[in-house]
Amino acid sequence: MSAVTETPTLSVKNLYKEFPIRGRGRGTVIPVNDVSFDIPRGTTTALVGESGSGKSTLSRIIMGLYTPERGTVELDGQRISGVSAGKLRPLRADFQMVFQNPLLSFDPMFTIGTSIREVMRLAADRPADPDAAVAELLDSVGLSPSFASLRPRGVSGGELQRAAIARAVSAYPKLLVLDEPTSALDVSIQGQVLALLAKLQAERGMAYLMATHDLKVVRLTSHQVIVLYRGRVVERGATDDIFADARHPYTISLLAAEHGRVAGSAEVPPVAHGECPVLGGDCPEPLHFEELSPGRWVRCWRDYDGPGQRMSDPLAAA
Repeated sequence: MSAVTETPTLSVKNLYKEFPIRGRGRGTVIPVNDVSFDIPRGTTTALVGESGSGKSTLSRIIMGLYTPERGTVELDGQRISGVSAGKLRPLRADFQMVFQNPLLSFDPMFTIGTSIREVMRLAADRPADPDAAVAELLDSVGLSPSFASLRPRGVSGGELQRAAIARAVSAYPKLLVLDEPTSALDVSIQGQVLALLAKLQAERGMAYLMATHDLKVVRLTSHQVIVLYRGRVVERGATDDIFADARHPYTISLLAAEHGRVAGSAEVPPVAHGECPVLGGDCPEPLHFEELSPGRWVRCWRDYDGPGQRMSDPLAAA
């Protein structure tokens, strides 16, 4: 008898999104191009890549803020992309997002406490004392309960980011999408927020999709890493495997930059927007997505000895 496979919390299949180029009205830009992945229950997946790689667009498609031209998004096996607002409304408590700019996601007329209570109302397990629950949530992200009476423009960016995280987790969603969640936080508060997220994940099995530039946070928190380059997934696998044995030249360049090497030097292949780090020009077709081992994928064939083989001395490429 075959083993039963648990339905992933999030399943993304063949997502494709394009936007028309403004101005002369010619052409399109494709920020998300045939992206597929799953996030199992109780795990964290990190989306990494430079600005413009497609991380934020992908996050917004998952949240239903953008409609893809092709592909599907499923939450616990139920489709949430391309469905009507009426059908989506009962599921809204199950997937929440922390935006990179929290000021744009808060109603300026509401106090922070009111905004948190509005999301809390969606939760299946509503607290008996909402005010006490808001105070506890604010305290868990390092804010005084008095912040509940303040309006968004009356606090700093870092404080509002913490309030946004408190608001997002207040409904205890199945999926939490985080777009650069720690970028505005100092190191001590980062640790406190990450500890809170880990605690909630352990207690409630929440799944996280975290888009971030911070590879140190990725190493500490994620189970799986997805590397985006020009809207495509170029490498995907377990975090330890990616950091110990990166295969795609773009991933290698990102990790080298973390260690202080300079892209374009003799040590690191150059990575210019729209260029292959090996060839220095557009990547030729076809772009094979090879499975090197179970769950370990890479999209690159240039300078390989064969499918699933290592590149020849990739860090030595000029």
